Amino acid sequence: MKKISLLFVAFLFVGVFTGCEEEDDFPFETKGATITISNPAGFFDLGDPSSTFSFDASSLGEAVTSFDVLKSLNGDTPVLHGTVTSLPTTVTVTPTQAVDGLGVSLDDLQIGDEIVFTFDNVVTPSGTYPSGASTAGAVSCLSALAGTYDFSTVDHFCGAGPATGQATWSEVGPGLYEIDDWAYGSYQECYGGPAQSWGALQLSDVCNTLSILGTDNYGDTWSFSSVTVDGANLTLGWTNTYGELGSTTLTRTDGTEWPPLTN
Repeated sequence: MKKISLLFVAFLFVGVFTGCEEEDDFPFETKGATITISNPAGFFDLGDPSSTFSFDASSLGEAVTSFDVLKSLNGDTPVLHGTVTSLPTTVTVTPTQAVDGLGVSLDDLQIGDEIVFTFDNVVTPSGTYPSGASTAGAVSCLSALAGTYDFSTVDHFCGAGPATGQATWSEVGPGLYEIDDWAYGSYQECYGGPAQSWGALQLSDVCNTLSILGTDNYGDTWSFSSVTVDGANLTLGWTNTYGELGSTTLTRTDGTEWPPLTN
């Protein structure tokens, strides 16, 4: 009986000692916080000063009383954009606000640039901490010219006409379009039939400035001599290096107007 009692006491001491050691190994205590970013939306549209880029900001860790939002152009040296004092929140930025303090103007921005947002000075009850989160708003232009339009072509290269019909602009990439009849009916008037192929011609829309890229099936380049908008009517003066030319008016039939396009 005595041996059993001594063994029991020995195990009891081991258990108590081991339990104290385990408690000392896990001193859980959370300090600091970091900013988390979600739901980035929009972009900085060079053709629309009222456009916005936005993102949601929240925190992970201690309660946050404030944090700084920094910004930079293409990841260069950041400057202070503003201080946020309430979380969670949505941060919304216009193009003018984005460039303010960066030493550049809206006219200096190019398609493909980015305004990069980072975060610092995250203030919590235990101190101030950095944050590794970041997000970026792209600098671009909205292009929405795809559609089928009525056309009338006058003053074209063989002097007949006017040529009338419909032409379709199909978007093949951001701001890039293929057209099913680049000569807008004038080939039918002048040659008795449409072109067999238009080669690699593409219409480019960069912030409402139109140009023609590539060459046609015969290796000729095309260009616009004039671009004029009058509500639902878009008049294009076009020509190519072969000497073909014309003036085509494209009319929208969906009740909308053309954007302020130019060449």
